[in-house]
Amino acid sequence: MNTRILATAIALGCSLAAATSSTQAAVCNNVFFSFKNTTDLPILVTRVSYRDLNSSDPSNVIIENVPDKACPANRSCSTSGQDLGGLGKPRENHNLTDIKFEHSHEDEFGDWKSPVWSNANVPWDMLCTDGRTYGPYDVS
Repeated sequence: MNTRILATAIALGCSLAAATSSTQAAVCNNVFFSFKNTTDLPILVTRVSYRDLNSSDPSNVIIENVPDKACPANRSCSTSGQDLGGLGKPRENHNLTDIKFEHSHEDEFGDWKSPVWSNANVPWDMLCTDGRTYGPYDVS
């Protein structure tokens, strides 16, 4: 009887370990999006969007909220590392394209204008891997 309980416990432990490992593998960890502010005033990037060509609907646009990133005029900047994907929506080893930045321009009084989206950017290497940086892409 104890052998049967032990075998069940071991099988359950292996199943949980496999499920946890596949969930973690689905996430593309610590991904950065780099951009260059090509304007004469600061910009504030608040969101990044992209399409996942390996998803069940490659036409669907995915929008990621990122911590606000102010970027001075004519400078290159980067978002903080983002973990893309999760349970049921893998991103690791997927091809991401049409990367856009939602950003606001600062006016001459120091106020942020309404946000706009940049043009879509197609990376030459679309594969999402841990620690990856996409860009830099011009934002104006």
